[in-house]
Amino acid sequence: MRHVIAVLLTVTTFVSFASIASADTDETTVRQMLAGGAWTPGPFVPCTTGKVTSVGPRLEIPAGTPTAERFGSGVEVEYALPSAPRWFNSQTFHAARVVHYDHERGNAIMSRERPGDRVQVCFVAFPTPLHEPSTGAVICNPNVDSRGFEYRVYDYRLHAAYAGPDSQHSCGGA
Repeated sequence: MRHVIAVLLTVTTFVSFASIASADTDETTVRQMLAGGAWTPGPFVPCTTGKVTSVGPRLEIPAGTPTAERFGSGVEVEYALPSAPRWFNSQTFHAARVVHYDHERGNAIMSRERPGDRVQVCFVAFPTPLHEPSTGAVICNPNVDSRGFEYRVYDYRLHAAYAGPDSQHSCGGA
């Protein structure tokens, strides 16, 4: 029974986050998800404390690129997760990352983070198996392609939160 509840919650969380991440989402909903500081972790709020290990542009840039242009392609932030959580009976996570394209909500926060910043990383969605309805061909098999995990990150130094995926492309994507 506990596993059924976890699966239902996970699917609900995924659907909720997917709608929050879409361009059609109402601004109030997005603000509500990112407001309020760190979340209180629990059995249905999978969060852990970690540290920022790197902050950089989404794409490699030439040496000497001016700071103002450094994050023109977007931002990528990586985190070490010392507690190595296993969220919803998944694999153990020793690290996580969030990748944003340019002009996405949260980029200003991400680009101000520094290695060593203490952060709360909350697991909010994972890739689900997808098949092409007409052919049955596999579009996404998370057991083979694990891209598409989604996180909400709260930075304790900046007192700000953002959310996003762990990769430029989701499971089954380019």
